[in-house]
This record gives sequence, C-alpha cells and structure tokens, in this order.
Amino acid sequence: MASDWCICNIGTGHSRKEPDNILVRVFGSVKAASINDGVGSKSGDLLGNVFGHGLETGVENSMKSLPADARRVFLVGHSRGAILSYLVANELQRQKPGLAVHIFNIDPVSRYAKNTNDKDVVRKNVRSVKAIVMENDNAPGIGIGNMFQLTFVRGPKDLAIEYIPMPGTHGSATQVNVHNPIGMAAYQMVLRWLDGHGVPLNNQPGPLPLLCNTFFEIHERNPIQALTASGGVAARTVTDWDSKNPVGKTQSGLNRRGMMAKAGISNPNSAGGGDKFVNAGLFINAYHSDLFQTCYPASHALVTKSPTELSRNRLTPGARASLQKEVTAMRAYHAMWKVMTALGMANRVESAAANPV
Repeated sequence: MASDWCICNIGTGHSRKEPDNILVRVFGSVKAASINDGVGSKSGDLLGNVFGHGLETGVENSMKSLPADARRVFLVGHSRGAILSYLVANELQRQKPGLAVHIFNIDPVSRYAKNTNDKDVVRKNVRSVKAIVMENDNAPGIGIGNMFQLTFVRGPKDLAIEYIPMPGTHGSATQVNVHNPIGMAAYQMVLRWLDGHGVPLNNQPGPLPLLCNTFFEIHERNPIQALTASGGVAARTVTDWDSKNPVGKTQSGLNRRGMMAKAGISNPNSAGGGDKFVNAGLFINAYHSDLFQTCYPASHALVTKSPTELSRNRLTPGARASLQKEVTAMRAYHAMWKVMTALGMANRVESAAANPV
C-alpha cells in the first residue's frame, strides 16, 4: 500500500541526474515517491529554461504516478518546481478532492509560468503549506526581467501557511553536501517535516543537536558582517554553493527583506525584524531558536535574556546542574561553541553553570 505519496519537483534547469540536489535526496529518502525533472533541464530547451514551458507536463506526470490507494500527498519543490507543487495540488482538487495535500517548498518563483490562476493559489484540499524563502537573492522582486521574484501563495482562510527565512540566494538550499550547511539544514528540515507527518522514510532525520550545529555552521561559512543595535543581522556575506560553481560566490546584504516584510514575513533575527531575541545574531531564524531551545532549554533561557533580566534571576542548584550538562554537550559541537564564543554567549552560560546568576 502507498497511502502516503510524495512528489518531488526539481527547479528550472536541473534534473534527477544531480545526486546532491535536495529534491533528488528527498526522493531517495521517501519509501513511496515520484520525481519531476525541472523545466528546461533538457539540453537546448530555451522555452523551458527562460519561460517555464513544460509545467503542464509535470502535472500530467504527477497524476499518472499517483497510486490508486493514495490517501495523502506530500509535495516538495524548488523554484518553478515549487510552483508545480501548487499546480499539482489544484489538479488533485479537481480530480481527487478527497486527498489531503501538504506542501513544503523552497524559494517558489513563477516568472512567466503558465496557468496564472493556479500558480499562486491553492484550494481546500491543501491542509498546510511550509516554504523556505532565501533572504539574500540579488533580485529585489520587481521588474519584468527579474528571474527570481518570490511567489506567495494564497488559500482558504484556515490554511496554515508558514514561511521560514533562510540566509542564501535562490539556489543555496538546493545543494546538499558537506560544503553547504544551508542545503544540509534545508534537507533535514524537509525530512523532519515528512517524519512529523508519519510518512514512511528510507532515511531518518539526523539527531536534533546535529541539525542545531548545522545551523551554526551557516554562521561559520556565511559570516555576519554587521549587527543592528538590538543584535539582529544587518548584513551577511553568503557563499552560495551549487553544482555548477563549486568554489562559491558571495552575496551581501538582505536584499529581499523589504519584499518579505510587505508579504507579512519577518525574520526576527534580521534588521527590521523586531526584537524577539535579545541576542538574535546567535540564531539563523526562529526555527533555529526553537531547535536550540528543544536541545538546550536552560542555555536558551540564558542567551535570550537581557543583562537586566539575568540580574533578577538566580539559578537553583538543580538548574545549574542541568546547565552544566548542556555546556558539556554543546562543547562537543565545534561550530555551535565557536559561534557562541564569538558572540559572548559561551562565557555567559559557562559562568552561570559555575555560579548562581
């Protein structure tokens, strides 16, 4: 039986022949799945590469691949492959309205995509939408020539839509290799999402502390250049690893921040994102903060407090013992401890573990 079915939709110009592509990795990690190559992935396909022609073929192939006994469908896509996820979801509503659909997309863009009525809207069969959006792409989201204009989806009023801002440019999260912690983190996020829904997997998500450390590796390889007065990230240099440019390229700033803010998406760790975290530069985004809190609750309570708040609290012996265990555990992860040390947070938790705060 294949009651849960996953459809992976690769982005423009890429195909299943690329082993490091995140959609290829996800496809291989799910027990019951199909995969669509990106439009324009065939040599000389200018119409697909530039104008997005061929998405309708992806819809047809997805419907043909769907098992008769499918009860839930999980769609994962990048770029125009993310738009294909929306198109497939709408076709499922027309042909098989009883199927529950969940979507996890990465940087959805729809430049010149056909089916304009379906490319940015989903229907009542879609139960949840989650999307990673890349903060540092050079394209600001305006103009007919903008290849990477973000597409924000609309749906029923009760639809749960979550956007997760991540450092990087349009393709940063799509390459899963040891040189690219952005891609490694994104891949693990997708696996955790599928596993959380109970989808049978061939490859289980890695340990939570390891994923937490991967987020800190993003800091290491994509260094912060400036912080706001409240500790948020004002500028970052991004090393954008991909299969065609293995030596990397750098992008600075948070160029999509304004566009994301207009769409109601804020990263509390970026300039203009608010003061959710007093020491926001420590965390990549709220997902990272929540992950850190799950793994190291006592330390999280310390690094998110202001000096004034810290002065009002005293740790009990039991709390101090828990903190000491967390310090030992965190020290085992090089990137995590290095970043915490650079931002003064390692000293804060070590001091608290040794003495009452």
